[in-house]
Amino acid sequence: MNMKINNILLLCFFLLLLWTSCEDSGDKYYLLGLEESDLIVTTDKVVLTQDNSSDIVLSLAWTKGTLSVSNNKVSAPDVYDTSLEISSTKEFSSLVEVRGESLSIAFTGKELNAIAKELGVIPDVATPIYFRLKGSIGNNIPAVYSVIKEVSLVSYEIDMSRGLILDKEMNDTGLFLFSENEDGIYRGFMGATAWANFYMQEGNGTTWGNDGVDGDAFLLSSEDDPEKRWNLWFPSVGGSYYVTVDTQKKLWSALNLPEINIAGDLSAQMEFDRSSNSWSYSFTADEAKEITVSLSGVGKLFDYSTGDQDENLAISTPFGFQKEDNELIFAEEPSNFTLAIPEVGEWTLILDLSNPLELTCSLVAGTIEPEVVNSEVYLPGIDDLLIGGWKFESKLSLFNEDDLSYAGVVNVDSEFGYGIYLEKDNWDDFYKLDSGDQLDGKLLKGAEDNIPAPAKGTYFINVSLKSLKYSVLALTEKVYVSGLNDSWDFNTTLEKTQNDGIYSGVISITKPSEYGFQIHIDDSWNNYFGGVEGKLYYTGDNLKEDQTLDLGEYILTVDFISESYEITAITK
Repeated sequence: MNMKINNILLLCFFLLLLWTSCEDSGDKYYLLGLEESDLIVTTDKVVLTQDNSSDIVLSLAWTKGTLSVSNNKVSAPDVYDTSLEISSTKEFSSLVEVRGESLSIAFTGKELNAIAKELGVIPDVATPIYFRLKGSIGNNIPAVYSVIKEVSLVSYEIDMSRGLILDKEMNDTGLFLFSENEDGIYRGFMGATAWANFYMQEGNGTTWGNDGVDGDAFLLSSEDDPEKRWNLWFPSVGGSYYVTVDTQKKLWSALNLPEINIAGDLSAQMEFDRSSNSWSYSFTADEAKEITVSLSGVGKLFDYSTGDQDENLAISTPFGFQKEDNELIFAEEPSNFTLAIPEVGEWTLILDLSNPLELTCSLVAGTIEPEVVNSEVYLPGIDDLLIGGWKFESKLSLFNEDDLSYAGVVNVDSEFGYGIYLEKDNWDDFYKLDSGDQLDGKLLKGAEDNIPAPAKGTYFINVSLKSLKYSVLALTEKVYVSGLNDSWDFNTTLEKTQNDGIYSGVISITKPSEYGFQIHIDDSWNNYFGGVEGKLYYTGDNLKEDQTLDLGEYILTVDFISESYEITAITK
C-alpha cells in the first residue's frame, strides 16, 4: 500500500513539474505508454486431470508497458503496474486477479483448476475462459487492457472432503483425513512415531504445515515458503492418534490414544499396530455365540495450549466408539454393540482405523501375529578389502519403521560392490541393484547385480526397503553441533580424528538449551543424529546432556560407526 501511494505521489509530482515547465516554455508535453501490452498464450485448449495436476499446463507472457514523455529530453518515472485478469465471461463481470513477478506466468493443473472452481466453472465440461492483461499507473487514472485471449478449459471436480497426508518431502503417503462437510476441518486416525513429520494437502492444492514465523507447535500455515511453513510434527509420544486439522482457525490437534480397553463379554486391553493403523486382541472362544462389547479409553490431547514437549501437560480426554445405523463412530463415550462368533476356536477382534470414511470392528478367525521388523540390516561386500571377504559386520540401524528405513556410517573398501541383507548370516533374503550408481539408486529384492560401491572412504548410507531406494554421502573432515546454547547454526564443529568415523572437538556450554542439540554430518539440516545415554540415533531425540551438566567447556567425541558418543569435562 505504501509503495502504491509513493508511486501516485511521484507521478503527481512529475505531472506538476511537466505542467510548470510547459507553462514556462509554451510547449505541450504528453505522457505516453498507456497503450495495450501484447499478451501471448501458449495454447487455446487445456484439459485438466489429477494426473497433470502438478504439471505446467498453461503459460502466458506479455510485453511491459513503459511510460515516456513526448519530449525525449524528459524522462518519466517507472510506476506502470500490470496484473493478469481471468474470467469465465467476456465482460469480466466476475474475475480472479493474478500478479506475476516478471513478464510471464505459468499455471500448474492444480492452480488452474482451483481458479476454475473459484470462477464457478462446471467440472468435466469444456468452458471458455478469458484472459487479459491490466495495466495502470494509479487508482484515479483509467486502466488499459490487452486484447482478450480465450482458452477452452476442461476442469475436474475438486474433492475438498479429503486432506491428503504428505511425508516430510511432500510425497503422497496414500493416507488422508476426512472433512465430512467439506468445510476445511479434517479428522482421522494416524499411527505415528514420536516427532514424526508430515504435511496435509487439500483438494484445491493448498498445502498446510506448521507456522514457521511463530514457530509454536500446532499453528498452521499454507505459505509457499519454507521459511514461513515448516512441516507439522507429532508430540514426544508415539502411538495411535486422532488428528483434527482446522484450516479455518489455522490450528490442529493430536489426541493420543495410549490404550483401548474392551469391556462386556470380553475384558482386555487391545494392542496397537502402527503399520496397519489398527488395534487387536486375540482370544479363544469355547462356543459359538454372540458377544456384547464396548471399546473405550482416556486419551491425551496435545494442542496449541499444551505444546508438544511434555505429556504431563496434555489434556485428559475420555473417548469411546459407538455404533449408529451399523456405522462405527468415534465419540466421547462408548456404546455396546454385538459381534457373532460362528464357531469354537482362536479369534481376533480387530479395530481398523485406517480408513476415516469407514471405521470397522470385526472378528477374524485365527491369531494375528505382529509383523517383525528387523532392527538392523547388513552390508556384506561393502568392506571386503578391509576385513577379507563378504562378512556380516557393517550394518545400518532402523530409524523409521513405517518406511522400513535404515541408516548408518560405514567404512567402504569394496572390490565387487555389496548387497543389503535382512538378517545376520542369512544369505537368502537380500536386496541388490535395480538401477543406479555409487551414490543413489533403486533396489530390487533378490536382484543379481551388486550395488556399486563408492571409492574407499567413510560414508553415510540411507536405504528404504519400502520405497526401494538408497543414497550414499561421503563424510568430510568435520561435522557440526547445532542447538547448543539455543544456537541453531553450524558454527560449532567437530574435527575428524585419525580413526575413521570418529570426530572430536571442544564444545562450550554457556546455558542449558531449551530443546537440546544435534550432530549434523552436513549443513543441509536433513542428516543429523540425536542420542541418549551415550548412544547415537539417526534423526533421534536431541541430546540433552547440556541441560544437566555444569556450565563450561567439554570435549565431545562421536563415533558414527559404533553409534556412540562421549562428553568429557576439560580440567584446568
